[in-house]
Amino acid sequence: MAAAGDADRVDINAIIDDSRLGGRQILVTTLCLLAMILEGYDIYGVSYVGPALSALWGIPSERLGVLLSAVLVGAALGYLFGGSLADRIGRRLLVLIGTGLFGAVVLLSTTSTNAEVFIFWRFATGLALGIVVPNIISLSAEYAPARHRSLSVVILYAGVGIGASTAGFVAGQLVPSHGWQIVFYIGGAIPMVLAAIMTVSLPESIRFLALRDGNEAKIRVLLAHITDVSAIAPDAKFFLKGETLKRVPLGELFTGGRAGATLLLWLTLTMTGGVVVIIAFWLPSLLVDAGQTQAAAIKMTTAAATGGIFGAPIIGLLMDRVGPYRVLIPVHLLAILFLIVMVQMLGAPSLVVGFLYGAAMNGGISGMYGLVASIYPTSIRGTGVGWAVAIGRVTAIAAPIIIGFVRAAGFAPTTNLYGCGILIAIAVVALLVLSGNRHGRPYKPE
Repeated sequence: MAAAGDADRVDINAIIDDSRLGGRQILVTTLCLLAMILEGYDIYGVSYVGPALSALWGIPSERLGVLLSAVLVGAALGYLFGGSLADRIGRRLLVLIGTGLFGAVVLLSTTSTNAEVFIFWRFATGLALGIVVPNIISLSAEYAPARHRSLSVVILYAGVGIGASTAGFVAGQLVPSHGWQIVFYIGGAIPMVLAAIMTVSLPESIRFLALRDGNEAKIRVLLAHITDVSAIAPDAKFFLKGETLKRVPLGELFTGGRAGATLLLWLTLTMTGGVVVIIAFWLPSLLVDAGQTQAAAIKMTTAAATGGIFGAPIIGLLMDRVGPYRVLIPVHLLAILFLIVMVQMLGAPSLVVGFLYGAAMNGGISGMYGLVASIYPTSIRGTGVGWAVAIGRVTAIAAPIIIGFVRAAGFAPTTNLYGCGILIAIAVVALLVLSGNRHGRPYKPE
């Protein structure tokens, strides 16, 4: 652990990666998980109140897709800004600002009196979320030892499923008696409380501080919460082996042979992101089109979200044990299989099949974010995660709008769902190619 030679330099990567997964790492991951739960609650909660808003404001099917996608457009822009800025100024401040702003904007959305105003507030909500998400992923990844990194990040995305399921429960139980605003009263108040808790409990990334050549005393204090620092010389300087702070982190995603891996990641997340959003936003309406009740449709969608909650940590654990591609490729193939079965059973939907589909698909996309966080070094991790998530939203933004027009044109629900299977198949091919790219493997300093 101690530095070698006269330089008294200590590699932070080596210390954290050799440490056990202790209380400080668990605290960081827990706070980040709570933020992701709120993201899932808000993004997918609007799909549960979509029918009520459509009836209230007379929104046609094709325009309802715009209302559902507004938050994703804002989030995509926020991911680009939040991730790149974090690689310059740090993770913690942006998480605090974004979480508090997110809560305030969600509360303001309850004042909407028409679809146009609501769409504006949903866009603003997405911007705030986009600032938060890349940075909580980076924080969790940078506090975790390398052998637990995939699990730490993938657990965060299980929070999206928890949030989506919670939103379904709240909508089903409280909207009939309290109106559609109750979903957003809850979804706005809790983030503001969480932001206050994070102000006193959430630390800055130690790896980032070492990379920025920050305050050595501050690094030592934070490091002491993870491991014994008594053997480190009092005047030691902390650094990250093989890394330097980048002036233009975005350019680093495409230099040194990394361009191919970056583009393949973007393609995979674009395909899978579109599928997850189509199912989450439109499955209730598609099932109703197929003759199911609204209550049955909500249960089926909730089952898929719940499957992701259980599937994500299992996938993350296996990724750390046997490698990312040996897990992610078979999981995406299983998602195609369960989707086909689900399409065949639209007339008599099975909650078990919905759960298994969610475990594979939602758990699989959680694993993808674990992969993204592991293949980029600290110096460009925020940028890498932010751009990957943003690019992954391209299809996610367009998907609800496209499906809205397809549905209005009279196409069968099965057509929409089979199209999702094609998107997953493209993602599988991209993963196969990525697995052979040297920059597609978890990053290790040379």
